[in-house]
Parts: sequence; structure tokens; C-alpha cells
Amino acid sequence: MKVVNFKTGALICMTALPLVLTAPAQAQTASGGKAPDEAENVTEADIVVTAQKRDQLLLDVPVSVSAVSSEVLVKQNLIRLEDFATRVPGLSVASDRAYAIAIRGINAGGATSPTVATTIDDVPFGTTSWAGSSRIPNLDPSDLQQIEVLRGPQGTLYGASSLGGLIKYVTRPPDPNNFSARAQADVSKPDGGSWGYGLRGAVNVPVINDMLGVRVSGFKRWDPRLGDQYNSATKALTAENINKNDVEGFRAAAFFRPFDALKINVSHLEQTGEFTNSALTIIDRTKPLFTPLYDYFGNDSSPSFGKTSTRLTEARAALDLGSVTLTSISGWTKMDSRLNTDSTRGFSFVLTGLPADAFFPGQPAIAPVYPAAPADAQVRITDNQKTTKFSQEVRLASNGDGPIEWLIGGFYTNERSMLDQEVYVAEADGTRVGSVVIFPLPSTYKEWAGFGDLTYHVSEKLSVQVGARYSKNKQTYTPAQTVSPSASPLLFGVSTAGTLTQSQDSSFTWLITPSYKLTPDTMIYARVATGYRPGGPNTASAPQTSFGPDRVTNYELGLKGQFFGKMLTVDTSLFQIDWKNVQLQAQTAAQIPYFTNAGKARSRGWEAALNLKPAAGWSFNGNVSLIDAELRDDLPILPSPAPSLLGKRGDPLPFVAKFSSNLGFEKRFPVGDDAEAWIGGNWNHVGQRDTFYRSNRALPAARQAKLRLPAYDVVDLQAGLDIGKWSATFFVRNLLNERGIRDAGDGQGTSSTMTASYIQPRTMGLSFTVSY
Repeated sequence: MKVVNFKTGALICMTALPLVLTAPAQAQTASGGKAPDEAENVTEADIVVTAQKRDQLLLDVPVSVSAVSSEVLVKQNLIRLEDFATRVPGLSVASDRAYAIAIRGINAGGATSPTVATTIDDVPFGTTSWAGSSRIPNLDPSDLQQIEVLRGPQGTLYGASSLGGLIKYVTRPPDPNNFSARAQADVSKPDGGSWGYGLRGAVNVPVINDMLGVRVSGFKRWDPRLGDQYNSATKALTAENINKNDVEGFRAAAFFRPFDALKINVSHLEQTGEFTNSALTIIDRTKPLFTPLYDYFGNDSSPSFGKTSTRLTEARAALDLGSVTLTSISGWTKMDSRLNTDSTRGFSFVLTGLPADAFFPGQPAIAPVYPAAPADAQVRITDNQKTTKFSQEVRLASNGDGPIEWLIGGFYTNERSMLDQEVYVAEADGTRVGSVVIFPLPSTYKEWAGFGDLTYHVSEKLSVQVGARYSKNKQTYTPAQTVSPSASPLLFGVSTAGTLTQSQDSSFTWLITPSYKLTPDTMIYARVATGYRPGGPNTASAPQTSFGPDRVTNYELGLKGQFFGKMLTVDTSLFQIDWKNVQLQAQTAAQIPYFTNAGKARSRGWEAALNLKPAAGWSFNGNVSLIDAELRDDLPILPSPAPSLLGKRGDPLPFVAKFSSNLGFEKRFPVGDDAEAWIGGNWNHVGQRDTFYRSNRALPAARQAKLRLPAYDVVDLQAGLDIGKWSATFFVRNLLNERGIRDAGDGQGTSSTMTASYIQPRTMGLSFTVSY
């Protein structure tokens, strides 16, 4: 059944009470940044966002954008993107990888280049190419001002890879006039897991009044450990709470105003994380779907381990020239991700060989790569990704409140990435037996772009915005592979020396947005905008050396405003996104990924959000999304012996719930002259979603179908007490201990294993904060 046609959707949108806008959206205001303890008095009419690269009131921006303040994130223990995604309509996150983020359903599964762009203070973060580091930054909210989520393509102002939208982290700037300090300690424990702890601190020092200020912050988290390890032969429990994730980081920033017209901000951010083992749950295929083989978060793989690091240095200068402001933003980023996993199940043929006809008729039997390996030997994969990136943007923007607002600019980025993967055999104690195949893939990505944006205020009520961007990119890559002599060419191909390959393409993206003020507090708008994602390289064993770009066009009709004396804030929109030349991940017979292009897809639906403050101390908020995202062409049939891509015209895009919603409340009440208590709750519903995965032709027909992930509901509760400079918060996440599934996958190759990734079980915690 289709979600909603546009006639019905428009009627619902204009006549029903929408459930929208993010959780309490206390954030930056027109008068400047608010400290967390001041945010309670901020209303939606005060919220300032930088979605269009200038400070604007949220309700005046003709774009679907949500702002979630750091105060909300910290108070509700929403420390990862996966945690707060439910507070934003249309946003879904299936895992901790950038390619697993979807906005408005624009995602086709697999480890492709991201469809959602990420920036930190207007500096592009992460890689544009699939060959670079793909980890989500997951910045700790300790020094964030807010997180802005822009829905729909943002290619005109933000460039490549913003097909579905943009996630913008806005950090807290130094204050050159006021001293402040904040310290926080957290403790939490999930059902069946160990205790977790966290420390956060920040201090702001005004060095020279109104001229120079410095802010330093840092954090350390020991996340609760979950997951048990079992012996696959005896099914006996061998170790408890083995999944470790420790994260730490700091940020130092300085504000300098040598004279009134010039403002300079410089900052440096570092964050590192270390993790061991896998939080995946092994599923028992002999029982009803998604029944754990051992227990929730139970696994029998040998230990996996990894480390991530992120560094970002930014220099920003803004010179007020009277009628215009000249802004320069420079960013230097370094991202490093190292992962070593036990992949014996999927690559068991390396140890056992394959019988004849295992992959395709007439295929001969394939001998083991290392027949003398011990019986308990493992097949392991190392996946190391490293990206260094420099970006520079210069723009000139009009000042004042005349009939025409304009902005023009230029952009340049230079990315250097190294993707280094290896499949190898090791003994149970970790001693290497020998390599199977090594895939080094050094690559570069350079982009040049010019962009412009103009808004003409035809009258006090009617405005028309137009924008355009032309960009050109050049890429180099050197695909190569070294295959063990005993590894069959039928599986991995033959060793190839790296040969430098170059590619380039260009794009023109544009937007047009008329808007009309029905009242000073209410606006309707229409928006047509385009987005673009570059093509790129493939590994040496792929049947095609490269893949092409894909593009989207977004059509949108929106309404946002305040009603009933500003008691109710509404933000709602209807949209349709047409997607062409969709990029997909495929696999060779040996499960080596590569990328190809399919035909068309489409996503359309309705988003709505509200914030209701019916009486002093009361606040209600919520959002709802109806999304119908589907293929418009059959997926291509890949040549044998590769696994096939499953998908027919009309099939839903992966990990997109047709219906999702979020509803929250908060009640604050005084309990003394200098004390205030509060209580709040949140109910989130995520509907059914389909996965999108490859199927080996040798597998039984029953396994050659997509998985449907069941719907789930999560209830959270929070309560707190603020006494002067001190505050305490108690929270319960996932109160009903729902076993919601974010992602699941069937085993490929010779594996019969299915795994699922579950949301965190019921978790209780306490947080104590002191502010000066």
C-alpha cells in the first residue's frame, strides 16, 4: 500500500495537527549562544540556524531543518548519532558508518559513498569517496552548541554527497567577555551489561575583554560493555560483557577581534576511540526469524578489535566591509580507522575449499588455500582506512535588510585516502599462517566549485530564492591486488600491479524557492533543489574499473510557523525526490565489494513536527514521517559467478520505515527559592523496514530474498533537579527493554549464518553537573 498520495497528504498537512519539530529545540539564539542552564527560556521563535551559511531564525528559513541543542543531548544521554536520530523526522541510522545514514529514504544499502553530507562549523567532514574513512564522527555533545539536520538535497551550498540532506555540527564559540566553567560525571548500566562511566569538562576564559577569549573542553567515556562470547561447538558461555568501547577527546578554541570589523576563530579538535569484539547477535536459522542462537548480543566469533582517530583544525575569519562581509573558512582533517575481524564463517572456503558447482554450473572443485592450517585456524580481515583532507571556502555575502540578499563563493578540497584490506589465515592465538589476498587502494579526490545564492524580497510577504553551483572533480586511484599462489583465480583473480587510473566529472546543481508570509509568524514555501554524488574507482578484481555519478531532484511544499499566541510551533512539508543512475554495492564470487550503477528510484512522503507549550512549565514535542521510497527500475543482473543484486521495480529502498514517529513531553516545577525539578518522557516508533543485500546463486531459494526488519517502540524517561549551580539527572533509556533491530544480514558465500544488530537494551543512569 502506498504511504499517501499528494492530494491526501496536502489535506492532512493543512488540516490535521502535525506532530513535529525536534525534541525541545533550545539552541543558539539571535542574541548569541546560550549556556545549557539558560536554554530553558528560549522559544522556537528565537532559534538561529546557519543552514544557508548565514545566521537566520529557524522559522524564516525556507528549508526543512531541525535543530537539536547540546543541552537536550547531554540531559537525555543521547551521545551518538544513532541515539538522537529518532528526534529528527526523516532521519534514520542503521550503523556507525557514514554510508548507513539516510534522510528521506535516500539510501541504497552497501558501503557506497555517503548520501548524507556532514560538516563541522561549515568545514566538510568525512570522505567524499567510498575509498576513504567512513566512520561517523559521533562528536561528544560536551562542547557542541547544536546539531542542525537539513532534509532534502543541499548540493547548491554544500556540494557533493548531500543527496538526502546534511548533518551540521555547530560547536560552542569562545566568549571574550564572560568566564564560565562546567563539569559533569555520568554513570550508567544496561540490562545484562557492565557499568559505564563518563567525564566531561569545559572552561571559557576571557583573556582581553571583548577582544580575546579561549575555550577548552575535554571528555572521556567508558561505555557500558555488552555481549557474551560462546563456544560454537559446545554452546557454552566462555566470557561475559566483552564488547568494549572507550572514547576520549578534547577541543581548544580561540576567538580574536583585533578591531570591530574583523572576527577570527581558530580551533583544534581531537577524538579517539578503541573497541573490541562485535555487538552483533548470531541468529538461530532453525527457529522463527530473529531468534538469537545464544542470547541477545551473543556471539561465537573470535575477538575483533579496532581503533579510530579524528583530528580537525579550523581557521575562520570574517571581515565586515559595511555593505558586505568577506568570510574565509579553512579546514584540515585527518581520519584513521583500523579494524581486524574474524570472518571465518563467510570465508570458510579458504580453509575447507569448495565442491564442484558451488557457485555456478560447471565450476570445478576448489582446494583449500592453506590445507595444512590447524583445525582451529581462523580467516581474518583487516580493514584500514585513512583520509587526510584540506578544504578552503571563500565567500562574500550581503549585509543589511534590503530587498536583495546575495551570497557568492568558491570552494576547493583535496582528499588523500588509503584503503588497505587483507584477507589472511591465523591460528587461534593470533599467529599468522599466511596471506590470502591484499587490496591496497590509494586514491585522491580534488574538487573545485563556484556557487551563488540570491533572495529577492518582492514584498514584505513574498520572497524568491535562487541558487546554483558548478563543480568539477578529478580523481586518481591505483587499484592493485596481491593474491596468494595457492588461492584460486576463480575466487580472487590473479595478482595485479597497481596502475594509476584517472577520472573526472562535473556537475551543475541548482535550486529555486519561492516563499510567502501568511502572517508575520507563518510561512509557506515551495522548493525545487538538486543534488549530486561523484562516481569513482573500483578494486582490481571488479568486473568494471569505475562507476558513474548519480543525481537527485527534490520537489517540496512546506509550512512552518507559530499559532495560538506562539503556543504552538509547526514545521511540515510534502516532498518527492527523483533519483537517477543509483550507485549500488555489488560483490564478486569471493565476496570482494565493488560498485555499479542501476536505474532510477523515487522517495516521496510527508514530514511534520510540533512543539506545544500549553502552560507554564509544560512542553510537548513530536514528529512523524510517512515515506514511500522505492525502486523505479529492476536492479541489474550481474554476470556469473558473482552474487546477484536483489531488487525489482516497486521494491522499497533499504532501512526506510514507511511510518515513524516520536512524541515527548517535559514538565518543570519549582521546589524552592533556588531549585527546580523536572520530569520528561519520550516514545519513539520505528516501522517495518526491508534490508537490501546480495544473494549467492548457490544458496537455497528460500534464502534468496530480502529480510524484513520488524517494527519496534522505545520509551525513555528522564527526571532531574537543578539547585543553583548544581544539577542531577536520572534517565532510563528503552524502559520496556524492547529488542529493536537496526540492521540484519544473511551470510554470504558458504556461510549459513545470519546476524542482527539490536538497539541498546534498557539502560539506567545518573548524571551530575556543576556550572559556573
